[in-house]
Amino acid sequence: MNKNYTKLIHIKKKVILPLLILTLLAYFAFILGIAFFADFMSLTLQGTVISYGLLLGLLLIMFIFLITLFYIHMSNTYFEPLIKKMKS
Repeated sequence: MNKNYTKLIHIKKKVILPLLILTLLAYFAFILGIAFFADFMSLTLQGTVISYGLLLGLLLIMFIFLITLFYIHMSNTYFEPLIKKMKS
């Protein structure tokens, strides 16, 4: 087996698994928050019509966006060079 291929698989596992766990935890925490803390989620911020649920939902979207950006950075920095080495 190619040494670069083994290294690629190892690095991908080290990156993808924590990101997967973070993503799943964030989504499940949000859904559980909606299910069990509906009263809190429906409260509005002072002086606005924005609820805490909406705010947390937007924060969840931004968090997932940051996870995606981190994965793109890792892919461009580490995965793609190894793939190019394997092709040549």
